[in-house]
Amino acid sequence: AGLLLFSDEVEKYIPPKKGKNSVLRIVREILYYKPVHRKTSLQNALEYYYKMSKKRSIIFVISDFFDANFQKTLQIVAQKHDVVAIRILDPKEYILPEVGFITFQDAETGKEIIINANDAQLRKKYEEYITETIHSFPQLLKKLKIDLIDIRTHTDYIEDIVKFFKQRAKRYR
Repeated sequence: AGLLLFSDEVEKYIPPKKGKNSVLRIVREILYYKPVHRKTSLQNALEYYYKMSKKRSIIFVISDFFDANFQKTLQIVAQKHDVVAIRILDPKEYILPEVGFITFQDAETGKEIIINANDAQLRKKYEEYITETIHSFPQLLKKLKIDLIDIRTHTDYIEDIVKFFKQRAKRYR
């Protein structure tokens, strides 16, 4: 097992190794990871791994996949490796509540924007964007022959992961 942690650049890369110590190191790195930068770039991380990897690997990409401009790079990586996308879904992000003016801060840039969440048209556009993004992603992955595991923050994700691996095992028998 190996690990690549990233923001807008690769912040930690542990090349794949076998053994219990390698897995324990990875767990420790994940638990104590503090990102240096606030921005994220899935594209940069995928490009880095593609250049660094020598052998075909199984890659688990964990993200909400709301990043932009990573699709082409993901396609290139998927031609060389077996990619599994693990998408984190938080239902609290799907709907804008009707609560008047809200200040949003971009977690990556720190930039703030004030919106009127009572604006029905704005809420509708936001929900349409989120719905389209969530529903179009599985079709993209199917086209690229990439498996998807959706993990919802409000449910027990262990069942979803176990179900995925059971189905995958049946496919490869």
